[in-house]
Amino acid sequence: MASNHYDQWIFKSILGFTLIIASVFLTFYSIAYLKDTSRWVLYAVLVSVTLGIGVSSVCSAFVHKMKHDIRHRQKAHEHQKEG
Repeated sequence: MASNHYDQWIFKSILGFTLIIASVFLTFYSIAYLKDTSRWVLYAVLVSVTLGIGVSSVCSAFVHKMKHDIRHRQKAHEHQKEG
């Protein structure tokens, strides 16, 4: 049975990497196809927000992965002590 930390780790990793990849594609799109210079602020804000949320999600996923590993090791250690 998966723990809550494991579920959050999977969800936040996928979300974070998806947002980081989306921000990279948005950056390349704005560089390659945006000829109008009046909308660069909008694209800069979108890229910075998606990149920031993506990095934050990946960092949070890392914390949940560590919590899951620690809890898993504690349960294995307790089970080994009993048996």
